Amino acid sequence: MAKYDQASSPEINESPQNRELCVFYKRIGACRHGLKCSRLHIPPEKSKSIMIRNLYRHVQPLTAQIASSSPDSLGIFEDFYEEVFKEIDEAYGRINQMHVCENMGEHLIGNVYIKVR
Repeated sequence: MAKYDQASSPEINESPQNRELCVFYKRIGACRHGLKCSRLHIPPEKSKSIMIRNLYRHVQPLTAQIASSSPDSLGIFEDFYEEVFKEIDEAYGRINQMHVCENMGEHLIGNVYIKVR
């Protein structure tokens, strides 16, 4: 068995101590580079915020659905919002804020951010 050379190991050279924090991940809990990001992603130990990745997927962006004169488009979103709101409220406590992202970036689209009390 060959001896393991720690000095040339990428894991040692790229250890968490040698990497900068990813500002985007720290701020919003998502990074457009995902696992390929060269910066460090540290999930919070405790938080009053919940992020559910890519939970809301729809063909049209939210603003187009809401601006649409079709009651069905708005109804689909309202039903989704109400269902998620009730489920989270029952499971985690009173909700302070809830936002559904429509940003077309793969790391944000359909993410639901919820702040509980």
